[in-house]
Amino acid sequence: WFLGVLLVFFLLFLLLSPFFGEQDAETTPINGCVVLLCWIASVALYYGVGSVQPNIDAWLNVGFVLYFQQLRIGGYLLIFFLGAYAWKKRWFELRPSKALALGVLLSALILLCATVLLRLKLGGELRGLSLLLYGAVHQGAALLTTIAAALCFRRWGNHEGFLVKTSARASFGLYWVHMIVLMPLAYLLVNLNWPTGLKFMIIVLLTLQRGERGTLVYLDYRERRGKGQTPS
Repeated sequence: WFLGVLLVFFLLFLLLSPFFGEQDAETTPINGCVVLLCWIASVALYYGVGSVQPNIDAWLNVGFVLYFQQLRIGGYLLIFFLGAYAWKKRWFELRPSKALALGVLLSALILLCATVLLRLKLGGELRGLSLLLYGAVHQGAALLTTIAAALCFRRWGNHEGFLVKTSARASFGLYWVHMIVLMPLAYLLVNLNWPTGLKFMIIVLLTLQRGERGTLVYLDYRERRGKGQTPS
């Protein structure tokens, strides 16, 4: 479903890109006011749509291209906007402090746990204060989880080690080929009477290993071919 949504978002922000302009010359820290405004706006959209469509699990199919949950699409759009704004202001080029990264991560986990607990307690159709409360914690969790991931990877994952460099080099190719590896593995394992956790680990690890290896083999081949075609 997300490919259709991403396509629309990319086309929309292609039209909006002149208003964003180029990246700022200097890096700036995260602007908490902008994040807060995005959270408030996403909660308002969630509550507004939920007042018309109280089923928080409902999906909408538009022309067999767009398939999304109505209550969440506004929050997704605002997170996409926030990502473009963060790129312009170069928020995540600064190495964050441990306190900031851990604080945002802890807040995200608290909201995420609250989202799950409220979802189990309140059910699938929400109205009034229940809808507003759930929308607040759900949208807050989505927003802060995204920011926490960026901060934590920037703080502790931005290294030049072999595994990190290899994974980074293969990441874009893995995005495209992982389903080609994953689906046959799932088909082979689905009827085996093995523990679910074991089958999950096998599929994840083999998909990562085969997907990354296949991507790196292709990239190496392309580089060798490019060098062979370059005039000496």
